[in-house]
Amino acid sequence: MKSSFGLMENVRVFNIITEVLATTLGPRGRTKFFILPNSKLIITNSGFKILKLLPLKHPIAKLIANSFINFQDGVKSSVIIANALLKHARKLTDYGIHPVTIMNGYKVASLKAIDFL
Repeated sequence: MKSSFGLMENVRVFNIITEVLATTLGPRGRTKFFILPNSKLIITNSGFKILKLLPLKHPIAKLIANSFINFQDGVKSSVIIANALLKHARKLTDYGIHPVTIMNGYKVASLKAIDFL
């Protein structure tokens, strides 16, 4: 069973958002410049601010931004980890594993991680 087009499109959109945020991470991270409609210039490398300022039109992109915008701290790392999990889930669906089974596996793994911490 191959991944559905919708899933592949969601992964593609998530990859684009992750690439934008990942380029700001680390000691060589790049700052993003935003010019607002009122000609105000905003310079930031904050994942929270970047997601808030990106002019997102795709419904999944908006959902992703709104999901992570509540955190304010750790947004970049959270998006990068979530993207890695989504990429892996897409590969698992190519092997015929049902998305619900993958989701249940991720839930079990998150509980184990919490117990470990």
